[in-house]
Amino acid sequence: MENVNSVVHFEMPYDDGKRMSEFYKKTFGWKTKDLGRAMSNYIQATTTEVNKKGNPVRVGAINGGFYPKKPHWPEQHPSVVNCCH
Repeated sequence: MENVNSVVHFEMPYDDGKRMSEFYKKTFGWKTKDLGRAMSNYIQATTTEVNKKGNPVRVGAINGGFYPKKPHWPEQHPSVVNCCH
């Protein structure tokens, strides 16, 4: 079997964490967890059920997170992380 690149994680910037969290909760049923100032206000996004190790139970499903936009950084946009199996 050949190696397949698959998306394993996503990250997207946000302007307003509470508004973003509420939008994804209402629209897609995602769960979010704000990790607070100690973790640079990163917000974890759980889009699918996970096992005890925190990995998605459903094959092909991914989870991710959101980071606050920073005015002094260059353009910030969604990104995906892939991995070879």
